[in-house]
Amino acid sequence: MTTVELAHRLLKDGSSRDLSLLDAGDALDLVDAMNAGIQKFFNEAPTAYKRTTISERLAAKRTVSLTITQGSNVVGGSPFLDNERGASVIIDSEAFHNEIVDNNQLLHDIVQSSGTASAEIYHDSLAFTDFSIERMISDPEIVHGGGANLNQPRKLFPDTEYESESDLRDSWYYHFGRQSIGTPRWYRVVYGGMVQNSDVIWILKIYPIPAEALTIKMDVELRPLRYKLAALQTPAVLPIQDEIFESILLPACRGEFAKTHLFGGDANRRSLLIAEGSQALGAAGRIQRSIKRPRRKIRTAAGY
Repeated sequence: MTTVELAHRLLKDGSSRDLSLLDAGDALDLVDAMNAGIQKFFNEAPTAYKRTTISERLAAKRTVSLTITQGSNVVGGSPFLDNERGASVIIDSEAFHNEIVDNNQLLHDIVQSSGTASAEIYHDSLAFTDFSIERMISDPEIVHGGGANLNQPRKLFPDTEYESESDLRDSWYYHFGRQSIGTPRWYRVVYGGMVQNSDVIWILKIYPIPAEALTIKMDVELRPLRYKLAALQTPAVLPIQDEIFESILLPACRGEFAKTHLFGGDANRRSLLIAEGSQALGAAGRIQRSIKRPRRKIRTAAGY
């Protein structure tokens, strides 16, 4: 099912049924109703319906030459790559690790004297700029490299699991506080300040800091797709199986469409469509959560 087909179905209840005659404002209202229905469906759908596995490659350390100014966090030129945001940087004789914020900006002010300096960049971070990812739903795993001789993936552990365990506390403070270089074993999440329109949503930091390249994978939950005006002219496939489109997504979008000024039906029809949309969203939460053989243990939901 496509966005254009959905639009034609919604306009059957509209004051104007011709998609090509809608002005820009009316077209925006139509797309907003479609997006609202899709987003509400995703909010109710089980995580199993929205999850996927991603894999990313972190490069080995590299050395660059920087033009620096003491007391400033801005360096000359644009020596840092887009995918290095969040990475750790050691500048010549500085005793602490700085962090890349942008192509020519560091997190901390530089304490070394102004001039030209050599810097080592360690790729211990994975910056997420894709708004389609909602959250992590598994611990990351190193599947190759990173200074480890791996016969199988190595699971990384969240640092918060070890703050209160006395047998690992010293190790945790050593690897986190000293920022040592070695084989990664732990991870933490740093947020990017989306409220200020930062294109970095969140950053996955791993440590000890790897000096070698590595491949890391994890399971994530996805946000719903959001369509723009172009989707009314160029059909885009909707993020739902055709087999449940009429029973769930179409009623949900009709309910949202009935709330707009484009709706051409009477009050009873409006109330009916809004009610049917709410019922359909309730059914979204009962979509099969797993394709595995049901086990039906006590207190498990239907389908497990």
